[in-house]
Amino acid sequence: MRQRFSNLIKVPEQAKHLKTVILERQKGVTGSIMKKAERIKFISETLDELLPDPPIPLDYSDPYTLLVAVVLSAQCTDLRVNQVTKELYKKAKTPKAMVKLGIEKITEIKGQAATKKKIIYSLADEISTDSEDIASQVDYYLKQWRSI
Repeated sequence: MRQRFSNLIKVPEQAKHLKTVILERQKGVTGSIMKKAERIKFISETLDELLPDPPIPLDYSDPYTLLVAVVLSAQCTDLRVNQVTKELYKKAKTPKAMVKLGIEKITEIKGQAATKKKIIYSLADEISTDSEDIASQVDYYLKQWRSI
C-alpha cells in the first residue's frame, strides 16, 4: 500500500490533504482507538475509494514490458526503472529479442542489479519458448508477484 500511495502523490500538499481526509474519516467512523490491523484496513479501503484507478507510474507498452518494469521496480524508484527500461527497450522489447540479445548484453545496461536482469532474461527465455500466448503468461507472473 505504501508504495502505491507514494507513487501517486507528486507534491507534499497532496499527501497532507489525503492524510487529513483519512484522519477525519477515521474520527467519524470510530470514537475509539483502532488496532493496527483495523487501521491498515481502514486506510487501504479509504485510499481505494479516494484513488479507485491509480495510474501505473511505470512506462510500458504491452504486458511483457510491464512485467519487465515490475521485476525492475523491487527496491527501486519508478523514475529509475523508467530510465533503465528506456535503455533496455532500445535493444530488445520482446521476449524473443531479449533472449537473442543475451544475458551478457542485458546485464551490461547500467542502473539495476545484475540479479534482476538475469531474472528478466530467464523470464524472456521461458516465455519465448512456451506455446501459450505472451499476455496470459505475463498475467500469470504478475499475479504470482502480487501474492508475495
